[in-house]
Amino acid sequence: MTDAMLQKLDQLIAATKAASIPYESRWLDADGVGAMLCYSGRQVLETIACRPEFPKPLRVNGSGHPRWLASEVQRWADDERKRPTRISPVASNDDEAQAVSGRKKPGPRRKHQ
Repeated sequence: MTDAMLQKLDQLIAATKAASIPYESRWLDADGVGAMLCYSGRQVLETIACRPEFPKPLRVNGSGHPRWLASEVQRWADDERKRPTRISPVASNDDEAQAVSGRKKPGPRRKHQ
């Protein structure tokens, strides 16, 4: 067997072992959490994982890349779904739109002479 074949065999064995672990018991890295929540791993680290209510990660030996238990992330996502959302009211005219957005509607353009 060649080195490439052995490497591919190792990958297949690892994938088979991972598939036998129930999803809720798996430890996810930032990319895995991102896939679960439809975000990138970077967005997870920069905007989601820093929230105080988000599950605390496990770091092997106190350092290394953070890992989250899939069931804890799922529970957090379910709780987030139940929270009331903050949606701005739909404005019915330009004055209300300005009040909601805080921005003025651009005026008519002047022609340069």
